[in-house]
Amino acid sequence: MAGSSSRAEDSDRFRPYMQWRSYEWDTIWGVDDANGISVGANLDLHWGGELALDAFQLGLRNTSDKLVAELTAISLVPQARFRWPMLDNRLVPYAIAGVGASLVQFNDRKSAGFGVDIKADDWRMAIASGLGIEYFLDDEIAFGFEGKYMLIDPLETSIGGVAGERDMSSFMLSFGLRLYFDENNPRPLADVPDRPASSRFYFGMRAGAHTILDGNWGPGVKLAPLANSWAHSLNQHYGFTLGMNLNPNWSVELGLDGGETDIRIDDKYEVGEYAQAAVIPQIRYRYPIARGRWVPYVLAGGGMLYAEFNDAKPQSVLFPGIDPKGFYPVVRGGLGLEYFITRNFSFAGEANYQYTWDHEITLPGRPTIHGDFSTFQALLMFRVYLFDL
Repeated sequence: MAGSSSRAEDSDRFRPYMQWRSYEWDTIWGVDDANGISVGANLDLHWGGELALDAFQLGLRNTSDKLVAELTAISLVPQARFRWPMLDNRLVPYAIAGVGASLVQFNDRKSAGFGVDIKADDWRMAIASGLGIEYFLDDEIAFGFEGKYMLIDPLETSIGGVAGERDMSSFMLSFGLRLYFDENNPRPLADVPDRPASSRFYFGMRAGAHTILDGNWGPGVKLAPLANSWAHSLNQHYGFTLGMNLNPNWSVELGLDGGETDIRIDDKYEVGEYAQAAVIPQIRYRYPIARGRWVPYVLAGGGMLYAEFNDAKPQSVLFPGIDPKGFYPVVRGGLGLEYFITRNFSFAGEANYQYTWDHEITLPGRPTIHGDFSTFQALLMFRVYLFDL
């Protein structure tokens, strides 16, 4: 580990933190696209408070039990956290509870909802309560599991003029990292010039936006921003990385990124979304400055991108059999700036150019169309350095 076991423990003092949560297994009981993040602080050895942001999706069905759309709940809940540290303060069970608000929005209309008037948007009260347990891996890093029930007031809906309700309440089970903004025993940064260099393994999460630079697929087909894009051109972009700093200057990493755009035909028909996921091995050249606190870098890599058609729109019925699924080559280059909050926890901003080519789409009555695409990505991310080699 990057630090000794005596440093990896909870403490009886004020400590601010950020918690990242993943709800990957919630799809088992119908919860999709769930993610969470909290910002808070420990006030003493037992009590703390945080502001928790959670987002997830559930299906909306009509009286015939047909799926007509997806509903997204975005909840913002201030909550108290009571901890009971054990095993020399290294293992920390805790309980959370809070009251806040949830914005429930209708999106991604399904085939049973084509041509149907749907109303399902409103703010609702949200109550969260649950239990968790985490284990300190290092002075400022704790890994844990958290289960909580999100109680959301039922939403009044209207599907084709038929009134109803949708209860968005759900149990949520997550794993994640709690990252403290300081250390119990402050240590020198890893890239201090007069200290021996070591190889460091890291994990990172990133989110931001990408904009389409060249989306002309071919005759009559182009990629366009999604309806929920920011500023009518910025699509949401998410990803994570696994990597290793080999020395103060060179790193290797594996990036997995995903995003979606709309497919537009003949410049007027929005037929559905084009989901893309890229797996890209890449290298980073780092140049630590300010005794390792700031680290500018450049990166480059190439790999494969998987793309498929999903979330068909009503106008897709005019083009039956749309088929753009496949694996395609992709390359990426960019630059970033990383700032180390502590020895093993950093934030970074990253700007990338990505190019992918030879995509295919088949439309009824038309020859197969080939196209190349490029995007610009503006991302924020954090990296967690888990251990040295």
